[in-house]
Amino acid sequence: MANKPKTIWTLHRVVVFISVFLLIFITKNLWNSTVESTIQTQSTQVELFSNSLSSLIDNEDRILEVAGEQAIHNIQSGAPIEESIEIFDGLISDSGDMTAIRLMDLEGHSLVASSNIPFSNKSGLSDFKNSPLWQNFVETIESDRLVVGRTYYSDNLASYFIPFRKAIRNIKGDPVAVITGAVSLNNTGLINDSLLLGPHNIFKVVRNDGYAQMELPAPKTGYGNKIGVANKTDLADELEALKAGRNNGTIQSFYVQHRNTLYVGVTKYIPEQKLWVVSKVNQHYIFEQFLPSFIYIFGVFCALQWFIYVLIKRIYQSDKERRKELLYQANHDFLTGLPNRYYSLKQEKPWMNKRFALLYIDLDKFKVINDTYGHSSGDKLLVELAKRVDRLKPVGSLFVREAGDEFLLICEQSQVQNIDLFCRGLLEAISQPYQLENTQYVITASIGVALYPQHTESVNLVKRLADIAVLKAKSQRNTYCVFTPDMEQEHQQEALIEQRLRVALADESFRIQFQPQYRNGRIWGIEALARWNDDELGFVSPDKFIAIAESTGLMPQLGKLLLKKALLESLRLQKASNTRLQTAINISIIQFMEIDFVSYLTTLILDHQVDPSSITLELTESVLIEDLPAVQSKCEAIKQLGFELSLDDFGTGYSSLNVLHQLPVDELKIDRAFMQNLLNDKKCQSLVKSIISIGQSLEVRIVAEGVEDFEQVATITNYGAHVMQGYYYSRPLDVEALIQKLKERAA
Repeated sequence: MANKPKTIWTLHRVVVFISVFLLIFITKNLWNSTVESTIQTQSTQVELFSNSLSSLIDNEDRILEVAGEQAIHNIQSGAPIEESIEIFDGLISDSGDMTAIRLMDLEGHSLVASSNIPFSNKSGLSDFKNSPLWQNFVETIESDRLVVGRTYYSDNLASYFIPFRKAIRNIKGDPVAVITGAVSLNNTGLINDSLLLGPHNIFKVVRNDGYAQMELPAPKTGYGNKIGVANKTDLADELEALKAGRNNGTIQSFYVQHRNTLYVGVTKYIPEQKLWVVSKVNQHYIFEQFLPSFIYIFGVFCALQWFIYVLIKRIYQSDKERRKELLYQANHDFLTGLPNRYYSLKQEKPWMNKRFALLYIDLDKFKVINDTYGHSSGDKLLVELAKRVDRLKPVGSLFVREAGDEFLLICEQSQVQNIDLFCRGLLEAISQPYQLENTQYVITASIGVALYPQHTESVNLVKRLADIAVLKAKSQRNTYCVFTPDMEQEHQQEALIEQRLRVALADESFRIQFQPQYRNGRIWGIEALARWNDDELGFVSPDKFIAIAESTGLMPQLGKLLLKKALLESLRLQKASNTRLQTAINISIIQFMEIDFVSYLTTLILDHQVDPSSITLELTESVLIEDLPAVQSKCEAIKQLGFELSLDDFGTGYSSLNVLHQLPVDELKIDRAFMQNLLNDKKCQSLVKSIISIGQSLEVRIVAEGVEDFEQVATITNYGAHVMQGYYYSRPLDVEALIQKLKERAA
């Protein structure tokens, strides 16, 4: 759980990394797509421009060839030169692109020219054989095609012109003249065609010798600078790129750096005229086309990142709150809101350097509330009790719900100067009435106290010592006990008895003795008494091992075993002595309240042919404080089977005539404590008389146990008791001894 926040933010980083990678990937593709789109647009423009340029050249080729042949014919036929001039002027007027025409002989002397340019034949181009113009002239003479000359500026026409030269040949194919047509850059439709030229293009037609034939926008320095020569640093790469694109008319793209600016270019080479048609776009323009789409994508990316961040943060906050809640739940009791046992274990270390008292608070008979009023009422009581103790606890102390109806209160000894007074205050607060549904209910508690470091120097052992003390307190209820060393010894002894008791149950190593009961001087009945001699512990008193069995959950198993043994031994005794005796068997309240108790009795009497009317089941008077309707119902079921019922230890504090009247008892048994003081204690005598009077009013049998001398027998008989039991008559006897005694009496 602790690693989960780290996992969530790691996941967020992974998502961010992946999304950034996708953004880079998409951005790169978008950029490439924008560049490709730009290149495609330029390619279309270059293709259209190249076709238009080729059409222009072809058209000029035909015009010049027709004009040249007609002019040569006129000259050879002796026609006036004006006719040739008129032909040239007419062609210029009709073509729209052509601005001037001149016909020269093979030495470069003018033969005829259009009327808009000066005519002079005094000198020819051959006089300037080292000039580029003569070189182009010679190239024209040697070529069968139209040759495009270098763009030049005409002062007469105040414009840049592209010269087109064509060699005129005779019938034999020999050149006889060269005709030149000048096309003004201002007049040609190539420059003004918006379908061919984009607003962001730098458009060029570059000659094979490196000079610009045409450039848009027009160059500031004219067309006299050679690419790669005038500005080698900036334009050498461009010339190399153009030469690389010389591949017979296919369109090629290239990148070139010019004056610290990157251009994306497209070129097509026209091999017939040895021209490159070039379109370049500044990368800034491409970026402008790219930017809106990128801004949109980046905006979506940022929004997505913000959404993911908010989502992850909410998940983190939700998980943090949930972990906080789970941590609180793990450390606190859901019902009362108090810290729980797990929390108290983690707090042991901070208390090691303090002198503290640990109070172990255990409610008395809390199960009765749940069984009688329901668990919701029990929960309500626990909540109210927690509030009461919480109000009384010292500042800085720790109040913990250990489990069920058990609580721990840890406080510094300096804050609880008088532990006795503090515990009494807690007991008083706890025992105040609780409002449950429409009933007020009073519950008490037992408190065990252990001190650190007086009782132990181990923080881990303090709670165990307090637990030992509370067990001692619970034997009295509604009190507190401060731990003493002898309590631990007693606890260890009880733990040992418990372990040996489990072994004894497995081995069924218990035996039954019977103490005779006398009526009118004769043996009338017997009481079955459990005896246990352990190999390690020796003789263990029934009061001891029965109490331990009840507190450790072994009583149901032990009770069934002793009940069965008592019945079988009683049958054996009566058969052997041929005497019918009323057999009294003690039943623990825990055993009595077991769900299957009545059904188990039924099984015993059927399996072993027991006469239930000869069996008296003795219940302690404490049964009256249990769930009375359930007790009454179970008693009636037992009576229907034929058993008799007796209230043992009657008069010890739980008697109520009204309650007693509702139970189908056959016998009241006066506790032995009354016999000890019967002769010299008037209060005791009054109580015994009252008990016998109650029995007489209920018409039930009165049994006095613990009779030890004749005076007690005489007195109790005089009061009206029916049956006597005690050492005066006989100690408890084994079956064989009692059989022998019965036989002797019979003889």
